Amino acid sequence: MHPRTKQLVVMWIATIIFSAIMFFLAMLPALYELYPEYFPF
Repeated sequence: MHPRTKQLVVMWIATIIFSAIMFFLAMLPALYELYPEYFPF
């Protein structure tokens, strides 16, 4: 595996994780509205 390919894969994975976190944060208010019993706070 070339170092450049490995760097590209790491960057790709980081982008996916970042997108997933941002999507989760964006969905939190909707989830809070839908399922209030799952959020004790």
